[in-house]
Amino acid sequence: MNSKLIYIEKLSEVEGGLPARNKHNHRDGKDHFDNYSLPVEYNLEGYLLNDEIQVNQSVVVDRIKRNGVKASGMFKTSHVIEVGDTYFKTQNSVYMYKFL
Repeated sequence: MNSKLIYIEKLSEVEGGLPARNKHNHRDGKDHFDNYSLPVEYNLEGYLLNDEIQVNQSVVVDRIKRNGVKASGMFKTSHVIEVGDTYFKTQNSVYMYKFL
């Protein structure tokens, strides 16, 4: 498996999925133990650990930056339900992506 450097930004929540947490109430790197997804405009850079973004799989990234700040960690989405050339939609969110 070749890891590709990727930038991902959350564009919106998905109707019927978990609602996006208010950006002001979200604390990066903390487990909130609730039923919310990441805030809209959350972004990250890191290495895509999947071979590609595929329907019925989670996107898994070895994160190196979160919201423009160096922050190592793992990022994993809910299952992908749709993939386009510059976006993917999960059960909870719509994301824009580009390879760097």
